[in-house]
Amino acid sequence: MRILSLILIASIGFILAGCGGGGSSDSYTATITVGPTSHVCKSEAAANSCKAGDCSQCQCLTGCPAGPGQAIALACTFVDGVARVPATGCTVATTPNRTLVCAAPKLYVLNGVGYTREQVLAGVSFEGPNPQQLFGLSFSCSS
Repeated sequence: MRILSLILIASIGFILAGCGGGGSSDSYTATITVGPTSHVCKSEAAANSCKAGDCSQCQCLTGCPAGPGQAIALACTFVDGVARVPATGCTVATTPNRTLVCAAPKLYVLNGVGYTREQVLAGVSFEGPNPQQLFGLSFSCSS
């Protein structure tokens, strides 16, 4: 009976050692929010880069820019009263709501939401001094 118990304990220890025990030093995860977007970063270096504005090594969780063929859902970010419109597009809560895309030097606009970048680029374009004054707001292309 005693030998059987020792074999069982040794087997459990061997199985746990093969599975990495109970803890792992490479399980770093951080959620970083930069402006309207939240990212999950799997390394401390990626998290530090994301905090500094480069989140390319992290996975976007919320407020993510739309990819090709996806509807634009990201809200435009306002800095000092100017809406920053990225090339991937954003929406602004006006009456009616609008979807915008920047393809410098032009700003493209469609009334409504749920549009893809390609659809907005087929919409009305505006070209003028930066920031542009439209719908009672100021808009500027951002990178």
